[in-house]
Amino acid sequence: MPGSSKKDKAPEQISMIMFLSRGTSLSKWEGLGILDREKVPISKLAEGLGQMTLLSYGLDEKTQGFDGIKVLYNNKGIPGIIYSMLIPCIHARELNAHALYKVYQLTGVLPAIVSKLLFRKKLYVRLGFLQSIYSKSVGTRMRYVQAVGLEWIATHMADIIVVTSDYAKKRIVDGYKVNPEKIKVIPNIINLEVFRPRPEIEKQRGRICFLGRLAKVKNLFSLIEAVAGLPVSLVFVGDGPLRKGLESHAQQFGVDLKVLGFVPNEDAAAEICKSEIFAMPSFSEGNPKALLEAMACGVPVLSTDIPNLQEIINHGENGFLTRSDTASIRSCIIEILSLRDKWPEIGEKAIKTIKCNNDMDKNTKTELEHIYSAFDN
Repeated sequence: MPGSSKKDKAPEQISMIMFLSRGTSLSKWEGLGILDREKVPISKLAEGLGQMTLLSYGLDEKTQGFDGIKVLYNNKGIPGIIYSMLIPCIHARELNAHALYKVYQLTGVLPAIVSKLLFRKKLYVRLGFLQSIYSKSVGTRMRYVQAVGLEWIATHMADIIVVTSDYAKKRIVDGYKVNPEKIKVIPNIINLEVFRPRPEIEKQRGRICFLGRLAKVKNLFSLIEAVAGLPVSLVFVGDGPLRKGLESHAQQFGVDLKVLGFVPNEDAAAEICKSEIFAMPSFSEGNPKALLEAMACGVPVLSTDIPNLQEIINHGENGFLTRSDTASIRSCIIEILSLRDKWPEIGEKAIKTIKCNNDMDKNTKTELEHIYSAFDN
């Protein structure tokens, strides 16, 4: 058991099933260009546990790159909602054979809770972001109420909870009256071998990059309006339901915008390093990997001044914070452009932040210690 004073009470190895988010599969991750991003920390955690199985919503999953990790999936082609309900029955044998169920995000929690009750196993809920905050920012009142209810159930049923910020932990403890002892703050892991400064890649002057899903919460229409008339261009690395609308909006405002779609991890790192600024002016975020990856590359970052991101960025030191309205985003971009001579220093501080908070070995060790501590009791 890693780093525990109660090693004799805990199992030497723990077998864990990781429930992916509802509707998520390895094939989907591959299509989004994030399979390699997710694969590395999952494999690292599996090494520390001894045995791990992934439970996917895919119809025909490939396991390449996941050596020693079994993948359970929807090989009967059952409609997704029905499959979610039947997971405890379809995969009963495997579920009963494992000691711990980890939920990758909140949307995968219900079949895991049912499985916990049926097979009397421990439940580990990871909340990369709080769905209630997201729903309050860009969702409907009904979605917000549903998210609050699901978070309450999940956090009270869980034996282990991991969140990515102190703000999220405080919200859970204060709002849902959950024992803080079972909550651990572990920021997202960044692969520093991929996301690093690349001096061999030539910067494109005035290039501002965004990486992620093209969705309402990302506030990209405001970003387009904010740069209109400035000597800059935009590159969006990603795809989503707003792609055509964003391209049309950029044309309307005379903004040079290229949308590249989803790209593999290595290519995403190169696109960040070609850019002079990385922008993520979202209405709501958790511990956004794309922002952290840009900081790891030493690129000046712009993000929204919200509690989670205030824990990461000190304005003018290792990045820049702004309000989410168009005028504020524009003012922040102008400020960043005026500080060109300070970019190397800001980039170095950003890299130091990521090495301190998002190191794979350190954060995996912390996660393993938190997992094993639940079996000490």
